[in-house]
Amino acid sequence: YGINAIVAIMCYSGYNQEDALIINRTSMERGMFKSLYYRSYSDSETNESTQVYFANPNNQENIIKSDLENYSKLDKNGFVFEGTYVDHDDVIVGKCKIDGEKDEMNQNIIKVMGDTVKYGTSGIVDKVQINKNRDGLRNYNIRIKKIKEPEVGDKFASRCAQKGTIGMLLNQKDMPFTKDGVVPDIIIN
Repeated sequence: YGINAIVAIMCYSGYNQEDALIINRTSMERGMFKSLYYRSYSDSETNESTQVYFANPNNQENIIKSDLENYSKLDKNGFVFEGTYVDHDDVIVGKCKIDGEKDEMNQNIIKVMGDTVKYGTSGIVDKVQINKNRDGLRNYNIRIKKIKEPEVGDKFASRCAQKGTIGMLLNQKDMPFTKDGVVPDIIIN
């Protein structure tokens, strides 16, 4: 369902000059203008000249880690738990690679690496989906969601591209009101 914003057209405190807006902070705390941003990550196991499979490196033996990322948020199968907060330092999928390299005991050396979210981003793991293809190799799709609340400096635009930047966030008690007690969500000039 849609929610209509109550808009006041007036000068108020000087923070809505030119194309600036004043936004009711209390309305935002109730969820107005909040947005969700989804980003998906996917990859597949391979079984060609080098074998790459998904696993938790803590359950593997004879490993060499190629990075310093955080593997602590993985389950026993090497996938991140749903509902977990992750950033660019956290591994969302542990990957093990066997390329035929042996150690002194003639055992395969497993090189461990992991897939992470894009640098500078973070969010909550919304969905983890694992499928098998016809060759029995697993594919994963992981969806990360980020909840974005507006802050000073963010831009808003109407459908006809009239842009406005948030100049100030005011609490409801500090906003003007009508004689009937109606408090606006947005004040534009």
